Amino acid sequence: MKLLKLFGMVLMGGALALSCVIDPGGDETTNPASDIDWTNYQTAGTYSIRVKNESNRDLVAFMNSLTRANMLGGVKKNSGDHGFKKDTALFNQNKDFSVIFITAEEYETNKSKLDVLEQRPFTRLFAMYNNSGTNEVPFIVSSRLGGENKLVMHNMTPYNMELRQDSPRGTTLGYAPYETNNTTLYMGSSDFYIYPVFKKYNAARDEILTIYPRNASNRPMGTQAAFSGGQEITIRADQFIGNTNFSSGVAYLLVKNNTASGGFSVQKGTTTMKTESGIETINGGEERTFVITMPGENGNYETSTSFSGWQISFMGWGILDIPALESMEADYRYTVTVTGDFNQSTEQISTLVKGGKKITAEVLGEE
Repeated sequence: MKLLKLFGMVLMGGALALSCVIDPGGDETTNPASDIDWTNYQTAGTYSIRVKNESNRDLVAFMNSLTRANMLGGVKKNSGDHGFKKDTALFNQNKDFSVIFITAEEYETNKSKLDVLEQRPFTRLFAMYNNSGTNEVPFIVSSRLGGENKLVMHNMTPYNMELRQDSPRGTTLGYAPYETNNTTLYMGSSDFYIYPVFKKYNAARDEILTIYPRNASNRPMGTQAAFSGGQEITIRADQFIGNTNFSSGVAYLLVKNNTASGGFSVQKGTTTMKTESGIETINGGEERTFVITMPGENGNYETSTSFSGWQISFMGWGILDIPALESMEADYRYTVTVTGDFNQSTEQISTLVKGGKKITAEVLGEE
């Protein structure tokens, strides 16, 4: 799952917002766009994300779907870093999302029926917003976009697919969300080297994991495509990623309170552990999930880690040790069940067991 320059100019005696006099087709003196915010928000706290529009078209951006409520704003062609306004209804927590760009002309033509453009946007970009971060790194709209040729993406994998230009770490041409078909980009006439890259947001780590497919010779997997004369070329995700899996870098500890002793907390040394939603106490009859992180960084994580030093604390009245494990594996859930009655000295940890199948952050959220 980042910044810009102020588009409004301050004149002596007052501020004049240029967004009031910008034509969506590119002429900045006539036909004002009444419902598109073209302002370039630059001040920290005023913008949500930044983009750099290197294409030759004025674009209107939306979050996830083409609805008026999800409009982020407009960005002029060949722009430098441009910041979209921070709408607190859309940007109030960490999230990953799709930025859908359509041309200003398409917006004006289809204003009352924007849904017809969902599968044929100018482009899509996969973005992440961090509510406590600076979000200053711009997402780039490629100069290769905009033309009569079609690039059709079929992506029935569980990962978001980006198409990169010239190298796996090149400029993003566009993006197809997971489990979607027939996402169409319009390309200029040129020869392209296209490299699919796959992404997934890891909520437990609050980061975007990226997969760069490689062939049997450990070389990046891509394809060459030559666009001209209204040509249509198709990219199929499953030809590149197959059954590729990756580690989320976390395991999950599910603690069940089946005692008659009331609430307890989970400790690691002198630290009281919290769930992802900030809960410490597990009352009788409740269960809570804690995240165990694997060693590593930047998406490259060990597949297991040792587990020790965790305890059940009965509000300062007594301690039970959770059994240590030499190897706690990533992507699995481990369950601890606490039974008995502390008041009767019968409390015990009855089990510490590994779940029977792999799990992911998507299917094991905080209860």
